[in-house]
Amino acid sequence: MTRMMAVRWWLLSVGLVLVVSVSLVLVRGCGGNPVRDRIAELKSPKPNVRHRGAKGLAEIGPAAQEAVPDLVPLLKDSDARVRAHSARALGKIGGPAKEAIPDLIQLLGDESPLVRKDAAESLGRFGADAKDATGLLARALGDPDVGVRRAAAGALGKIGPEAKDAAAALQGARQDSDQQVRHAATYSLAKINKQ
Repeated sequence: MTRMMAVRWWLLSVGLVLVVSVSLVLVRGCGGNPVRDRIAELKSPKPNVRHRGAKGLAEIGPAAQEAVPDLVPLLKDSDARVRAHSARALGKIGGPAKEAIPDLIQLLGDESPLVRKDAAESLGRFGADAKDATGLLARALGDPDVGVRRAAAGALGKIGPEAKDAAAALQGARQDSDQQVRHAATYSLAKINKQ
């Protein structure tokens, strides 16, 4: 009886290993390049596929720097989710995507709150290199969307002393109705005033 149970256990273990192995192959692909696979998705005529590609590149982060030339044009995509995830991906890529800063600044005026929020967060990831966004980020502290206000307050702190022109707006944001905005504004003022 115990020998039979041992055989069953072994068969179950082998079966589980096979299922996991097949699942990994299906999820990761058959040895393809995940960055190039996501770049190919960016070129799809279908918005949901472009969205998936941009979202995947955001998850990859700095290792996706070769996608920058393909992501920048998507900041003007007709689909808000594509614009938002492209902005997020560029921010997560960081330094090698600095060329996108002027386009990200323009997105602070986008009609979609999701796009404005992701643009503000991404600009913050560029630190002092995004100092030209200071004025629009300060204005975004008055955005009707709380997520945009939170992102703008946080981004100004990441820009640091270069965002000193936003100090008055941040001081006002310390009275925001949202606690997280108030905390981010207080933190950012400390970062801006740090010499």
